[in-house]
Amino acid sequence: MSAPPKHRTTIGELEKQFRQFDRDGDGAITQEELEEMLSETASLNDRNAIAEMFHATDTNGDGRITFIEFVNMMKE
Repeated sequence: MSAPPKHRTTIGELEKQFRQFDRDGDGAITQEELEEMLSETASLNDRNAIAEMFHATDTNGDGRITFIEFVNMMKE
């Protein structure tokens, strides 16, 4: 049997992370906001990789990542 995780991320922590990506505070993350944040924090500048990540997370295809979509992505 595997040991339980040492730390479980709380909703509050996820909300804080989401707000960091949601630069304009409109309640959703655009592909541009994702690109900006990842290039600054993770030094990820591969636009194709970011686009793939964005489209995989934007499950309803509306061009925005909602908090629920963000949480579902973080679970994976």
